[in-house]
Amino acid sequence: MPAPTASEPIDVVDENDHVVGTSRRGSVLERGLNFRTAHVFLRAPENGLVLQRLAPDRDRHGGRWGSSVAAYLHSGETYRQAADRRLREELGTTAILTDLGSVAVQDEKSTKFVTLFAGGPVDDQILVDRDHIAELRPWSAAEIDSALRADPETFTPTFRTLYARFRQTPTT
Repeated sequence: MPAPTASEPIDVVDENDHVVGTSRRGSVLERGLNFRTAHVFLRAPENGLVLQRLAPDRDRHGGRWGSSVAAYLHSGETYRQAADRRLREELGTTAILTDLGSVAVQDEKSTKFVTLFAGGPVDDQILVDRDHIAELRPWSAAEIDSALRADPETFTPTFRTLYARFRQTPTT
């Protein structure tokens, strides 16, 4: 099942991440509705992270670096199902994922509930969905930290929030 299009329903949730209805994915932000996403940080062979640079023509945050994959949840889908689905769709791969926990992130007028998963390490056999991803490459923690200090806008807002949490969470 591919990612939800702008017209497909996704779950709307309350301030405690409980489903209270559905809405078209394309209207949740403009309506200030709360919703769910799953993100995956894939470890690179040398303990860095594989990050994707979003295609420049993406509606939101085009050209910025972000999580290895990110997914809106289909209505009724679990966070883990969305993470697994998006790994297959965007990178043509699978991974054993560890749930690192959830965080609520302000996104325009909405609250986005994000569950973060870690997986990997991955090899060089990843297939990239060029419609969504301009580039995929491993970054060391030192490279990410340096880029964040130099220009935080290099990264998506959600990645910055998740990375700060991830740096404090063991992944083994």
